[in-house]
Amino acid sequence: MRYFFFLLILLTSCSSVELDKEYLKKNYSTKELEYFGEVGFYTGNSVKKWQKNITISLVGTPKQGDIALVDSIIKEVMPLVAPIRIERKDSDGNLKIKLVDRVDKGYANQHVKLGFFNEFQYSDINLPNNLKGTLRQATLRHEFLHALGLHHPIEKGTGTLIESNVEFVDFDMENVKNYRFSELDKRMIKMLYDKNIIKGLKKKDYLQTLGLKEKLHPTHGILSTRQ
Repeated sequence: MRYFFFLLILLTSCSSVELDKEYLKKNYSTKELEYFGEVGFYTGNSVKKWQKNITISLVGTPKQGDIALVDSIIKEVMPLVAPIRIERKDSDGNLKIKLVDRVDKGYANQHVKLGFFNEFQYSDINLPNNLKGTLRQATLRHEFLHALGLHHPIEKGTGTLIESNVEFVDFDMENVKNYRFSELDKRMIKMLYDKNIIKGLKKKDYLQTLGLKEKLHPTHGILSTRQ
């Protein structure tokens, strides 16, 4: 019973923390604040992110190119999520990239397990072996953004890797130069892991505090919460 009340107090305190509106407006542009309103809320509801170090392991038979790609992603992302560290391990990582012969519907996908307080405990990314070259690179980078806690946006034409859906419909490869994360992708990672963006923050509270409006899907109304 005592443990239950302790959890209740912690949950209440987490939900009562207010956004530092002036800090956010000073450190992020209006465009970035608006875009975060689309992509920063995992499954469209609330902020969820890692609070512990991330260890990546490849499951299957990775090629040298797969290892180099993962190392490249780590090098790009780790400065953006500090003080959280990211490293590649030979096995038993809490973020597993599974190199598989196929996945349902023929595209990459990702599963996560959440612990208390909207924290990621582990994540799996299934990457089909039949994806080759630049599409393989872009797919893994896209799924990695989901594994960090980012969601698909409504806005198109931003040149971000998080913009593309898993089937890469209407995906313009020319917008992602050298298959690195775009500057806007990186700003969204940095903002998500900013200490002023609290885990569990509700999307509606974020939008209301900053005076932003929720964007509507052009054909289906409010952005779906389905991942």
